[in-house]
Amino acid sequence: MGYKRSMVQLYEGFVAGYQYHEGPQVEHEMRKGEALRLVWEKENVHDPFAIAVYYKDSQLGYVPKIFSKEVCNILASRRELAVTFIGLNEYAEPWERVAFEICELR
Repeated sequence: MGYKRSMVQLYEGFVAGYQYHEGPQVEHEMRKGEALRLVWEKENVHDPFAIAVYYKDSQLGYVPKIFSKEVCNILASRRELAVTFIGLNEYAEPWERVAFEICELR
């Protein structure tokens, strides 16, 4: 009998700063359920807890600042995360255009 892992949702919401990055150029390629990648920008002069959100090699924006310190702590502890594209609302304001979730695998 195999061991089944569970996923605990830590965040569901929107990509911050979407309109200032490469998301609008690649949004037509993204499919619901696709994996996204988080990159902690430790050297970011504006926010040492900034966590960039990537689709393949394109930066979509950031984890909202209100959650970024918590996500940094999880990344620093090397716990395993699953980051997933939930959907695109092409009619929404840029800051509510791309939804994603972060789950911890346990």
